[in-house]
Amino acid sequence: MAIFSTNEIHVSQCYLRRTSASWKHVRHVHRDMNELFLVLKGCLSVATPRGAIEARANQVVVYPKGLAHLPSSHADEDLEVIGMAWTGEALKWDVGKLVQYDSLGRLRHQLMWMLDSTPGGMIDNDPVADLLGRSVLLEFNRLCADDAPDMIVRARRFMRENLERPLGLEELARAAGLNRCYFARAFKKAAGESPMHALAIMRMEAARDLILHTTLPLKSVASQTGFADEAHMSHTFKRLLGRSPGSLRRRSRNPE
Repeated sequence: MAIFSTNEIHVSQCYLRRTSASWKHVRHVHRDMNELFLVLKGCLSVATPRGAIEARANQVVVYPKGLAHLPSSHADEDLEVIGMAWTGEALKWDVGKLVQYDSLGRLRHQLMWMLDSTPGGMIDNDPVADLLGRSVLLEFNRLCADDAPDMIVRARRFMRENLERPLGLEELARAAGLNRCYFARAFKKAAGESPMHALAIMRMEAARDLILHTTLPLKSVASQTGFADEAHMSHTFKRLLGRSPGSLRRRSRNPE
């Protein structure tokens, strides 16, 4: 399914954006412009009226014109993205297709090429930028045509809805409607990570939000987010974030 028309597009901006942890934009709408962001570092979270979306490194997220969105970064991760803005038509789309994994690195290569060609960021009637922009959209549409992202959406939804209890690969595969072996291969190819790694990140992020924004004991946080115990949660935090849950809570209470 193609999301964007590649006819008569005009790229108006291409830029590198770096923001600090806990950055939050205002909710806004572009009436005449579409935007695309490739995440280089950190995690881009976006609230929309059609649901929340999230993109990590090597994933790309798009905002079709007319879609209200509120982007933000996570509380303890800096964010770095390459952005492209263009005028052109958005075709039929759903929120589950707005995040794709740049599995072959083509989007990154094309956007970096465009960025190198337009150091000022603003573009005015540049046929090279328009050609590169058209190539970016063709690749994004190709990624959207793959059925694998639908499977990932189903699996991630099941993870979120059952985060507080133990989940195994077999159960995740059933929720996605696939056999275990094919599900594991297809998920990693499309998402760039294994299903169990994606689940571990989801648990860690849910636990991190409780640690930062509630006074729940760490033992309760662990049980509410599906960790076997506090030690399991601590091990996961150190592996994925490089710090313990306790140090994260102390830092939130005593910011430097």
